[in-house]
Amino acid sequence: MEIKNRQHNIQKILLRAWRERWPEYQFGIKIKQALPLRLPADAYNLTDVLLDHCFIGFAANRLLLSYLKHSLHSHLVSYPAVIKRITKYSNFDRYYCLIALVDFLNSIENGICCRTKPEESSLMNAVLSLVHWLIELCEKLFVKSLEQNSILSSEQKTCLEKVTVLCHQIVQNQYLMGVIYLAKLEDRELYEKCVLSYTKVHGLSKEEVVKDFYQMIFNKLGHIPMKELEPRATEPISYCLQPFMSIEVLINAGAEINVHVAKLLMIQRIKKYSMSRLYAEIIRSCFITLCHVKDVNYRVWGAFTLYKIPQILKQLHMQNKPIEESEYSEDVVKAFEMLMECTPILDLLDTTFACNSIECLLIELKKEKLVNDEVIKKLADRRQHAISKLEKFNIPSTLPSIDKYVLSIDPPLTGLIQSLREPIKPEFHNLLCTLVIDNRAFLLYSVAAVKGISHKMISGLMKCNELFKEISGEAAKSKQLIVFRSNVFDTSFIMLFSIMQKCGIDKFPDIAGDYFFAKWIRDGMIDPSKPKSPLSVVKMCDPLKVDELISYFGDPNFQQQQPPISLKLSEICWNIPSMLYNVLIAWENDTIKPQTVKNILDNMRSKMCCFSIVAACWLCEYIKILRDDELAKPKVMVQTLMKHLDDTKMKQETFSERFSLTQEIIVKIFDNRSLMDSKKPMSNLFNEQWKEIITRKWLPYDVAINLEEILKICGPFWLMKNLVDQIMHAKFIKDMEYIMDITFAVMHLNIDGCTETLLKDILISLLFNKNQMLKMTEPQLKILAKLCVYSILASMESADLNPSKKRPRSDDDELSPMAKMRKTGLDTSVEGNQTEKDSASHPIKESLKTSLQELFKVFHQQVVCDELSPKVIFIFQFFSLLVQFEKSVKIKAILKLIPNNLLMNLLKLVPFEDLSYGFILRLYDLSVSTGRTSAIGDLCLLKNIQLRKDSSKL
Repeated sequence: MEIKNRQHNIQKILLRAWRERWPEYQFGIKIKQALPLRLPADAYNLTDVLLDHCFIGFAANRLLLSYLKHSLHSHLVSYPAVIKRITKYSNFDRYYCLIALVDFLNSIENGICCRTKPEESSLMNAVLSLVHWLIELCEKLFVKSLEQNSILSSEQKTCLEKVTVLCHQIVQNQYLMGVIYLAKLEDRELYEKCVLSYTKVHGLSKEEVVKDFYQMIFNKLGHIPMKELEPRATEPISYCLQPFMSIEVLINAGAEINVHVAKLLMIQRIKKYSMSRLYAEIIRSCFITLCHVKDVNYRVWGAFTLYKIPQILKQLHMQNKPIEESEYSEDVVKAFEMLMECTPILDLLDTTFACNSIECLLIELKKEKLVNDEVIKKLADRRQHAISKLEKFNIPSTLPSIDKYVLSIDPPLTGLIQSLREPIKPEFHNLLCTLVIDNRAFLLYSVAAVKGISHKMISGLMKCNELFKEISGEAAKSKQLIVFRSNVFDTSFIMLFSIMQKCGIDKFPDIAGDYFFAKWIRDGMIDPSKPKSPLSVVKMCDPLKVDELISYFGDPNFQQQQPPISLKLSEICWNIPSMLYNVLIAWENDTIKPQTVKNILDNMRSKMCCFSIVAACWLCEYIKILRDDELAKPKVMVQTLMKHLDDTKMKQETFSERFSLTQEIIVKIFDNRSLMDSKKPMSNLFNEQWKEIITRKWLPYDVAINLEEILKICGPFWLMKNLVDQIMHAKFIKDMEYIMDITFAVMHLNIDGCTETLLKDILISLLFNKNQMLKMTEPQLKILAKLCVYSILASMESADLNPSKKRPRSDDDELSPMAKMRKTGLDTSVEGNQTEKDSASHPIKESLKTSLQELFKVFHQQVVCDELSPKVIFIFQFFSLLVQFEKSVKIKAILKLIPNNLLMNLLKLVPFEDLSYGFILRLYDLSVSTGRTSAIGDLCLLKNIQLRKDSSKL
C-alpha cells in the first residue's frame, strides 16, 4: 500500500514538474523529499513512471528524458533499471520516439556503471538485453527497407544512423564489451536469442552496424585487450633454450617425445617465438653443447641430436599444421636459414667432428619428411662451400665424425637387444666383447636412452648376468662351459657398471629389480649421494665364505693350478669387501707380508675383472673414513688393482679388452672428484660454476652435471636462494633477463621442488623481511615476478604431461562450445563455459596448490593497506604476467585459489593507468557463476575509478 502511495506521489510531482517546467535539480529535490532514504527510487518504479509519461505523444518528451538523466546522475535510479526498461519499448514504428531513446542511450553510454551489488547482478542482463533490442530495431528497419525497395524515409535513416553510432561507441567501450562478454556466459538463453536475431539481420543487410553486432555477440576474451607488462616483440637472442636443453638431456634424455614437445611449446608461448625461431633455437642449442661437451658425453648429445631432435621437430610440426599439410615444413627450412647465419658455431662443430653438420641433420629430417632432396642439396652445398674455406687451415678434428659414429650404432643395438631376448649362444660373448672395446657399450646405451629403450637393454644385460652368476650341474663339469659362463658374467658386469658409472646411479634404469646386479648396487655398493659406512657392507658378509675366499685367492699355487671353489660368482662379489677388510687388518698388524697381499689381489683380478671393480668400489669408500696416517696401505691396494698383469694372462682371448675397460673404471672410481668430497665451502663451489655460466652466457653440460650434484647435496632452497641472489645483484636489465632465463632452465633439475621453495619460502621471506625488502625495487620486481610465473607454468606443465593423451593447445582463450546450442551456421561458442570435469582435466599438484594458497594469503595481507608499496607493485606484476603468459584453460586451477577481495583491494591501490578491463576479465574463472559475479564487481569498481578520475579533470 505504501509503495502505491509513493508511486502516486511521484506521478503528482512529475505532472507538476512538467506543467511548471521545473529544472532538473528542482525535480531531483522534490523526488528525494517524497521518497524514504532506506530504499532506492527503483523500488518505486521511478524509471517506469518517467518513461511511460515520456512516450504518450507522437514524439518523446525531452523534458522528462532530462529528468530521467538527472535521476541517473544523482543516483535516484540505476543504470540497469533504466536500460532494462528501455529495452521493453516495442513500438518500432514510432521513429521519433526511437530516435530520442537512442540519443538518450548515446548520452549515458559512457557513464553506465553500478554502485551496489544488486545492481551489478542485473547489469549484465540489462546490457545484453540492450544489444538484443538494438538488433531487433535494425531488423525492423531492414525489413522496411526491403518492403520499400531499399528506400528509407528520413526518420528511418536518422534512426539507423543513431543506432550505428551507438553500436560503434559500445564496441569501442572496453568496459561495456567486457560486460557483454560476461553476460553471454551468465544468461545463455538470452545470448541464444541474440545469435538468432543476428543471423536474420546478417542475411538482410551488409550495413556497417551489422559488423558491430558481430563484434558484440561473438567477442572473445582475446578481443578485450589488457596492458601487457612484457612487450610482444621477441628477444633477439635466446638465453633460455640452450640451458633448458642441457638440463633436459641430463635428466630426461629417454623421455617420450610428447614430454619434450609439451615443454618446448610452453617455452614458445611465454617467449612468443615463431615456429621457425623455435626450431632454430632447439637445433642451435644442441649444436652449441655438442661443440663443447667433454669426455664421452658427446655420444649422448650426438645421439640426442641425430635421433631425437628430428622426431621432436616432426611432432611440433604436426601440432601446428593440418594432417594434409604435414609432409613438408617451410618453418624447418626457415630455421636452417637462420642457423646458416650462426657461422662460428657451425665452423667449430664441423671442424670438431670432421663433418657437414647441416647435411647430417637434414638427412635425418628427411626421414621424418620435414625436408626434401632439393632443400638438402641447396643447404648442404651452401655449407660445404664454407667448410672448404676452413680446410686450408688444416684444423685437426678431435673427435670422430659424429654421424658415422652415432648412426653406426643402430645395427649393433638392434642385434644386442634381439640377442638378449633369445637363449644365450656361445657367440654371444664375442658380441659383448666387441661392445667393450672403446666403451661402445655406453654409446649403445646413449642411443637406447634417446630412443626410450634403455630399460630393455639394461634389463636384458642384468638378466644375462643373473643367469650366469652360478656355475653348477653339467656346466661345472666342462672347462669350456665354465670359461664361457664366467666370461659372460664378467663382461656383462663390466658393461653394466661402466654404463652406470657414466650415467649415474639415479638415472640407471631397473635399479629396483631383483637381479643380482641391481641388488649389489643398492646394498653392496656405496652410493655417494646416499653415504653409508663401508663397515656396514662388511657386516653383511658371511664369515665362512670370507675365510674360503682368503684361502682360495691366497693359495701360493693359484696361478698354476686354478683350484676350484664352491662359491657362486655372485657370492664372491658379495664377500670381497670383508675379505679385503680382513687382509688390511692383518697387514696393519704385520700378520701377513706385502707380497702376500699383492698375490691375493693379483689372483683375484686375474680370475675375473669384475672382482677388481667390486674391490675398488669398497676400498675407495673405505679410504674416505680413514685418518691421513692410515691411507697408505688401502691406496697401495687400489693402485695394485690398476696395474697390468703378466703377459700370459693378458694374451688370453677377450681378457685384454675387459681388463682395459676395468682399468678405466677403477681409475675413475679412485680419481672421482665429486663436489661432495670437496673441502671448499659449497658457496665457493657454486660461485665457480656460476662464473663459468656468466662468462659463456650459456650452460655447459659439465656445469649442469655439477649443479645437479649441488642440488642433491644442498637441496632446492639453498640452490634457489643463491640463484635469486644472482638476479638481485645484477645491475642492468639485460643482465637480469638472461640470468633469469638461465635460472628458469636450471630449475628444471627439479622443477616442482624449486618452484615450491621459490613461492613458499624465498618469495615470502622477501615480502616479510625488512632487510630483504631493500632488494624489492624495479626492475628486480618485474624480473622476479616473471621467474615466479615461468616456474608455476612449467610445474603445471609437468603435472599435466600424460604420454597417452595428446596435450591440447590454445594460443587464445578458446574454450569448449556451449551445451545444447542451436546450430545457426555461425561460430557461437561461449568461452568460459566449462564444467568442473573440464577444469579437472588440467590438474594442479597438491604441493604446488598448497604453496600458491600460502602465497596468496600473504598477498592478501599486503594489499589490505592504503599505500602503494613495492610489495603491491610486485603482486600486480605477478598477476599481470600470469594472465599474459597463460591463456589456456589450465590457468583456472590457479585462479580458483585466489582469496576473495584480494583483487578488489589490489585494484584500489594500483594506478589507474596500469589497469585495464581485459586484465580483470582474465583474473577470474568465468566458467563459474562466482567468478562472473566477482568479475562484474571489479569491472564496475574500475569503471567508477575511471569516472572519478574523468570528473576531477572537469
